[in-house]
Formats: sequence, structure tokens, C-alpha cells
Amino acid sequence: MICWRSSTWQDWLGRRLACERDLAVLFTEHDMGTLFATADQVLVLNRGALIAQGSVAEIWADTRVRAVYLGEEAGAV
Repeated sequence: MICWRSSTWQDWLGRRLACERDLAVLFTEHDMGTLFATADQVLVLNRGALIAQGSVAEIWADTRVRAVYLGEEAGAV
């Protein structure tokens, strides 16, 4: 199932379909709270290039992701 926003996935029908049919769900999301509450695996792109892939915990701890998306210096994290 491909969703433009996670709100499509979060509605009852989207979750039911995905669970009943054992579907993977791909969605784009810019709200980190929603992303981290919903996703099992995360891929992070920067200008079209993959910079990180992993679990929510791995993405949260990734210094490249924090530098690009949170404006933190890689050495300061």
C-alpha cells in the first residue's frame, strides 16, 4: 500500500487492509512524532539520496539525520 501521507494509513480502513493482507505500507511523512509512532523501519532521504535506513531508534540516534533535519552538528550529538 502506498500512501502520500501517514493519515491515510492511520485511518481504520488503511490499517485493516494492511493487516488483513499482510501488506507493507510506504508513506511520506515530515512530522517526526507521527513517523516515529507509526513506522517499524525508516528510510531517510536528503536531496534524493538515501542517508540512513533502520529502526526508529537507529534513525533517532543517527548523526547524519540529526544534522540534516534538526540542524545539529554531527559531532555535537
